[in-house]
Amino acid sequence: MTTAKNTETGRLEAHDQSPPVDLRGIPSPVKNPGTTWSIDGIANPQAEHIDREILDHPAASIGHLIRRRTTATPGKEAYRFRDVAENWVSLTWSQFNDRVQELSAGLLAVGLTKDSAAAIIAGTSIEWVEADISLMSIGVQSIAIYPTSIAEDISYILQDSGSRVAIVEDASQVTKLLAIRAEVPHLDQVFVIDPTFRVADVTGEASSSEEAEDIREWISPIAELRRLGSEYLAHDAEVVNKAIAQVDHDTVACLQYTSGTTGKPKGAIITHGAWVKNVASVCSIGTIYDDDLHFIWLPMAHLFGRFLVYLSADAGVTTAVDGRIDKIVENLQEVKPTLMGGAPRIFEKAYSAIMAQFEGDGVKAKLGKVSMSLALEDTEARLAGRRSSAWHRAKLAVADRVVLSKIRARSAGACACSSPAPRRLTRTSPSGSPPWACPSPRATDSPRAASPT
Repeated sequence: MTTAKNTETGRLEAHDQSPPVDLRGIPSPVKNPGTTWSIDGIANPQAEHIDREILDHPAASIGHLIRRRTTATPGKEAYRFRDVAENWVSLTWSQFNDRVQELSAGLLAVGLTKDSAAAIIAGTSIEWVEADISLMSIGVQSIAIYPTSIAEDISYILQDSGSRVAIVEDASQVTKLLAIRAEVPHLDQVFVIDPTFRVADVTGEASSSEEAEDIREWISPIAELRRLGSEYLAHDAEVVNKAIAQVDHDTVACLQYTSGTTGKPKGAIITHGAWVKNVASVCSIGTIYDDDLHFIWLPMAHLFGRFLVYLSADAGVTTAVDGRIDKIVENLQEVKPTLMGGAPRIFEKAYSAIMAQFEGDGVKAKLGKVSMSLALEDTEARLAGRRSSAWHRAKLAVADRVVLSKIRARSAGACACSSPAPRRLTRTSPSGSPPWACPSPRATDSPRAASPT
């Protein structure tokens, strides 16, 4: 693949055997200005900067979104994830795109076509992201199912969506599918993400050798899907790109099912246009910066989690992925993200845990209360467009060194909430997180407010 400038439009375009990748509307790198804006929103329409190029030219589809991002910044870090040894591993946009193309080709090889459906039953991981985008790229409806779902609910969603393929996390999900197999005769193939999975682990209950063999044909490791994709691409290198070109804004991207707590899960139809236009609207206001680092742990079966993945891809920022709840604190300390999404209750718990450290009348408690008060006063001044006095800034510097920096080291930067956050959380700092995240203006602290999607 090569790039060249169109002499008529002046825009950079990619050229290979497939049609040029349309790069109109792709967000350009935005430098962090290190300044703040009102947490109550933009004062008036004239004060709000909107990049009309981004807003008016969203990606044609999720697959096109990834292709144009790869074309624009192939060597930039796209994703970061833990390997089996718990070490962080990185993928560039070019490497990520290669993995997506391989999976997409494998899905085409097993007979999936545009407007068919396939399910993903797994926790948040790089494999989930790759599977989802691989399905959407070729126009297959991506059906996200919570890995905690019981077999009865999984059966209902598979039947309702007409899913022909399931990509599952491990043996526990395979066991659920085996229990309902008779109810989902249209489910042609199951692929397992867990590299340690062996089909023999689930054939022990087979009543005959014929049944065991049937199970072995029905279930395969995801490596087999990649092998099929690699062979298909060797035969036709453009097969996935041609499939991407057939997907547009009106193509159904996914059926987003409810959790089923109030009855049978209900599937909402969401098109590619709905995803990419929402993503473009956020990117167009220029509050996601080129040096941002996004951390995603939310369940991908939740609409907000998926939105953040597509948003970070369109903006071209690096995303660290690890959905294990018990690893959140450790990951925050290691990744030190500037962006993280979650439900307000998550940040409520963090806020309460910090404030609990300052209860009582001891020296530590008094230092903590004074430090938090100084940070809050400084934040309030900045939100009002004022600068704190030199004396206040001097006291804040000491508080930062003694107390706030230690808390900030264990916290994320800016946050986004899936529903409106309590005002005491959004008011305590311009970054939308408590004051320890950004007690003073710095180029590395991105001042964004928590906001509903």
